[in-house]
Amino acid sequence: MRPAARILLPALLLCLLCSVPARAYVRFGVENHGAAPDPAFVENITTLIADIHKAFISALRLRVTSDVHVTLKFYKERDEYEKDAKGLRGWNYVNAIPPAFYRHQPMEIWAVDSPDRELLRQQVLHESTHMFVHNLSENCPIWIHEGLAEAFQGAVLRNGSFFLRPYLPRDRITKDQVQQGQLPDLAATIDMTRDDWQRMDDSGQPVRAHSWSVCWFLLSSPEGRQLLNDLIRAHQPGRRPEKSSALVDRYWRGGSKALDAAWRAWIPGQRAAMPLDIPNPEEPSLTTLIR
Repeated sequence: MRPAARILLPALLLCLLCSVPARAYVRFGVENHGAAPDPAFVENITTLIADIHKAFISALRLRVTSDVHVTLKFYKERDEYEKDAKGLRGWNYVNAIPPAFYRHQPMEIWAVDSPDRELLRQQVLHESTHMFVHNLSENCPIWIHEGLAEAFQGAVLRNGSFFLRPYLPRDRITKDQVQQGQLPDLAATIDMTRDDWQRMDDSGQPVRAHSWSVCWFLLSSPEGRQLLNDLIRAHQPGRRPEKSSALVDRYWRGGSKALDAAWRAWIPGQRAAMPLDIPNPEEPSLTTLIR
């Protein structure tokens, strides 16, 4: 072998290795507090949570922790669930305790078991998405937090591929508002504070529909996914807080007004299940039954 080849070959191999995305691993522990979710359900839900983790890496290109452990806690009785939840340090639910919630340190999903497996699956996937977003960006804007959670709660596996199903009732609301000329400006939607967003949600205003719609629109294109990446990274620890509209002005061609116009033009269209390209979507995760 020539001397030049001895130098170039290792460098080429290193480049090839660096170009291969790191595999994402999610290990699970499952605690059953009187509940008894069947093994097929547990395998499906843990596979989908791991796939959401992979999607954050592969589709959104976010630098999430590549090896994490998540504990799922299923409760049969809501009274026991609420008692244990209220005993957690830092508990901050002022109103009624929701049927599922997440913790980010340690990474846990708590849920009350339900015979409606589709409802339970969506609740767990919704909270899992919140958990991953929180671990990336504790100060992530609430419209991204809730919009992505409602987008990924519809995750399914079909013919060996990973899909997100559209939240059609949310889509219908935004379509109706466009037709009636009642859709708010994008900047007003994405610059809302967490307190204002929650206050409007509590009063029945369709802020969840707006958040889902903007996030689904962004997920549907490479440019939109890159913007979500930019927005989430801009709110990571150590970064100076900025309004979402100011960040959109910086990262989106034409700024927030151009994004607003593109979103409004997109809303009247039809929605279909969205495929996301991730590695090994049907690969089972390592799951340990704790009790």
